[in-house]
Amino acid sequence: MGRHRHLLLDIGAMASFAGLIALPVWFAVCAIGPKMGLLEGHYALDTLTLSWGLALSILVLAIAAGSGVLLILARRYDREWPQGSWVVAASLVVALLAFALTLLGGVRQSAHPAVTEVTTDAEQPPGFTSALILRRGVHAHRVSEGDFHPDMMIEAVQFDAPPEAVFDAVLGIARDARWRVGTVARNRLMVELTIESFWYAQTDDVVIAIRETQAGGSRLDYRASARAGVRDGGRNARRLARLEREIRVRLERD
Repeated sequence: MGRHRHLLLDIGAMASFAGLIALPVWFAVCAIGPKMGLLEGHYALDTLTLSWGLALSILVLAIAAGSGVLLILARRYDREWPQGSWVVAASLVVALLAFALTLLGGVRQSAHPAVTEVTTDAEQPPGFTSALILRRGVHAHRVSEGDFHPDMMIEAVQFDAPPEAVFDAVLGIARDARWRVGTVARNRLMVELTIESFWYAQTDDVVIAIRETQAGGSRLDYRASARAGVRDGGRNARRLARLEREIRVRLERD
């Protein structure tokens, strides 16, 4: 009986070790692979990470938990922890962490509306140029043509500074962040940007237009469209919030 128990322990330890290696490699390939051109970003995130990654985490978690039970039984019989116990413990911790983070990521992703485009002005949204639409390619989502519904609306941003100062701040932030700057129309205070994230290479096209308010300040209108995926997970709305903070910092500094 003891021989069978040790055999099960060895099998559990080897399976746990395999899971300990496989989980980080799986998620690393999913996250970085799109940047290297190995995977499609939305497929790597939605399917390989949030679906298959969650299933893999559960599998490794079950293996590690089962091996942990065998370790506890062996400790009771042998009065000492078997060799390689740390492998099972490490696998259990990694699997728990992967499961929790993947589940949280899926919940956060699904909590946002299934939209791939947002704008601050539904009546007169900033328009993408034909050059940018061509760069998006035939496989990208089509940009909306005036059919914006409430889930696609976010609030415009206003500043006390003149439009030219806000425009210069936007250009400075874009260049410092190494975003791809497309069309720049200073006479219309409009700029187009293409932004690709490091993780999952999620690509969004952004157009920003700035105009003077009646009070002498500025209103920044923003429109962003994800090229792929079922939803943008709220990242385009969050980007506007970060952009607003950075613009205010630059205006105060200058």
